[in-house]
Amino acid sequence: MEKIFFIVHNKESYERHPNLIGFFNKSDLEGKPIRGTKNELIPDNSLVDEIKPGDKIVYYSRGDYLIRGIFEVVEKLEEDDDRIAKDWKRSLIQFTIKPISKPKSDVDFRNIIFSGKAPLDMFNHLENLKRQWGMSIGGRNYIRKITQHDYDIINMEIQKTLKPEIKKEEIEIPKFPRKHLEFQFKLVKILKSYGYQVHVARNDKANIIDKGEEVLESIPEFHTERVMDIASRVDCIAFSEYDVPKILVEVVDTPGTLTESLYRLNEINIVYPTSEEQRFYIIGSDMLRNNFDEKIESLTFRSLSKANCTFLTYDEIEEMFKESQKKKRRL
Repeated sequence: MEKIFFIVHNKESYERHPNLIGFFNKSDLEGKPIRGTKNELIPDNSLVDEIKPGDKIVYYSRGDYLIRGIFEVVEKLEEDDDRIAKDWKRSLIQFTIKPISKPKSDVDFRNIIFSGKAPLDMFNHLENLKRQWGMSIGGRNYIRKITQHDYDIINMEIQKTLKPEIKKEEIEIPKFPRKHLEFQFKLVKILKSYGYQVHVARNDKANIIDKGEEVLESIPEFHTERVMDIASRVDCIAFSEYDVPKILVEVVDTPGTLTESLYRLNEINIVYPTSEEQRFYIIGSDMLRNNFDEKIESLTFRSLSKANCTFLTYDEIEEMFKESQKKKRRL
């Protein structure tokens, strides 16, 4: 029965030898290979001895966090084979591989790990997934067997990149000088499609109105003057018909603006009575997700964390925008 292995190489190894995998062999203090009774090389990790032709490989490159694809093991190379990668001097145990499925666009392994969907079995032993996952697969020769469950999840993400591009529905979007404004505009359209009144940060309001989108002229009087002043600088707030703030969203561009945005949402969350219907969101590039995860766990933003403040990427908002125009998906 075929086995499935998760292997880690660095990106340089993949780029130089995409048809090979290699593993460290045991060596003595002088760097000479230690051999077995049949003069065979002995791998550092005994799992390497279990790799056979026909087995599947999930190939992950460290440093750039990418799943490079799913491969099939073709054969184990002899030491004198011309196909041996000579620059892998410490990795003399090598196998040829052939692709089964390679993504057409980047598949970031971090997105699979933290997708919020079915967790990967390979990390079940970790006490703190966010802090420990990287170290648990840190070595460039890391190898482990994985379950069919994990294989299916990773393969599904690869398959998503292979689907033929569906012609996008034409939804007219005005041109904006900054991505920040573009996504504020889309958030306004999303929130209004659900029947909310929407207030946009006072510094950006004119830009949204100029593009023909109606928003609240001033912040509703829902609390003290100080809290209302803070709220007036939040990028988008959806208010109910009774002037209750239901959804508060900040669009962030950098780690610095992320901190400022969290402080604004936190101030409102602390003083304003929350309910299960109230939602707090940070919207930004996927590259800011780790920054968000670190900050939201800090003591400073504990209250906001308990209120389930959520990070959403630009891509997720883009999808919500398209679907919201069909009245399907809600924030």
